[in-house]
Amino acid sequence: MERTNRALAEFGSPFLLNPNDGQEIVQIGVESHRIDVLREPGGLEFEAWPRRIEARYGNAKANWIHLDGLIAIKSEIDHPRHQDDAQVLRRVRDQRREQE
Repeated sequence: MERTNRALAEFGSPFLLNPNDGQEIVQIGVESHRIDVLREPGGLEFEAWPRRIEARYGNAKANWIHLDGLIAIKSEIDHPRHQDDAQVLRRVRDQRREQE
């Protein structure tokens, strides 16, 4: 979490993660260009790092969550918006698999 807070501060975020709140989410930006930083994604056993996607965001190197991991997280959040997102992401995944 210390590295995450250091990155948030370097990015210019006025908000940092609270070390005493594992459920906290820091949101940067506005939809559809918003970044959500989650410490503990639901009750999932989830390892994002081994399946990360390394790419760029503008001029910066970035690590992105793998599509299957994002679907898993969105599916577990009991909110209509996240359930709709998970459904759309499943269709995207299925279309990609058909094209392969």
